Amino acid sequence: MCATGSKSGPRAGSCTICPIGKISGVASSECADCVANQGFVSSSEGHASCTFWGPGKRADSGTNLCESCEKGTYSSGGGDSCSDCKDGKFRISSTQVSCDECSTCGVGKFIKTECSAAQNAVCDPCTSGKASLGGLTSCLDCNGPGQWSGDSAAICSTVGAEYRANSSHTGAEPCPINSFSTGATDSCTLCGDGFTSAAGAASCTFCGPGQYKLVNALGVTSCGQCSGGTHSETGAGCVSCGPGTYNGEGAAY
Repeated sequence: MCATGSKSGPRAGSCTICPIGKISGVASSECADCVANQGFVSSSEGHASCTFWGPGKRADSGTNLCESCEKGTYSSGGGDSCSDCKDGKFRISSTQVSCDECSTCGVGKFIKTECSAAQNAVCDPCTSGKASLGGLTSCLDCNGPGQWSGDSAAICSTVGAEYRANSSHTGAEPCPINSFSTGATDSCTLCGDGFTSAAGAASCTFCGPGQYKLVNALGVTSCGQCSGGTHSETGAGCVSCGPGTYNGEGAAY
């Protein structure tokens, strides 16, 4: 009687060892094939049973060995081949039984390197002055009137009243003295004659009759009173009284 891993030989009482890729039980007259397309192999002579290879592997009928699936392919086990990852999916680990969904690079990011079957997408954050809602190969510039953003922004912000976008569109800054902004702008509007403002103003203040715009050595503007002997009807500036006329300080006429 022949032992496992062998079969009855041509002469009575003789036994022949089962070759690679075949197996046998006790007292077998023939060696049976390991079915590679079902995931079974036998990698050496004299085996009593086939070895089964599961997820992430394939049975190779040519070498009777187990092979790991290559990057970009997968196997749930029990076969002699690996399947390709479909579009939008990838696989990099030999232990994976299926392909993973490719990253779409979400809000505040852009796709630096596209996803392939063997590699996930590489994502980078948007820099200041740019924005992305995700899934883009480049971030969008925040270059509209008054638009700006910080790092990793999903959308561009727009400046409100009293502010303007800075020159690089990476932040908002208050309007300087003697200017104003109603928002959504890259520049502030200068106050006209007879008007003044502090820094960060949404509108200019009118210098009324008997006043004028006063600018000090630091460039700070305010409304000053016309001196005696001068007057201002509109606040745009003080003018001298005509011959034979006079008035006190802060006169409109």
